Amino acid sequence: MIAEMQPIFSLDEAGRFLRMKKPSLRARIRRGQIPAHRIGRNLLIWADDLRRFVDRNGRQPHGGFAKR
Repeated sequence: MIAEMQPIFSLDEAGRFLRMKKPSLRARIRRGQIPAHRIGRNLLIWADDLRRFVDRNGRQPHGGFAKR
């Protein structure tokens, strides 16, 4: 059975969602606070990982999660 795919965010999209600049986002990824996956030259962040980060850190996202 194929699992339902979840949205995937680019670094730019995740930064806009979290209201965080790229250097801050990259630092959190480096420290392991936000899991990211390198696909080729791109860093991608799964929506569930962003949700967990928001839940743990109380950051207020802007725009919310849209279903794709």
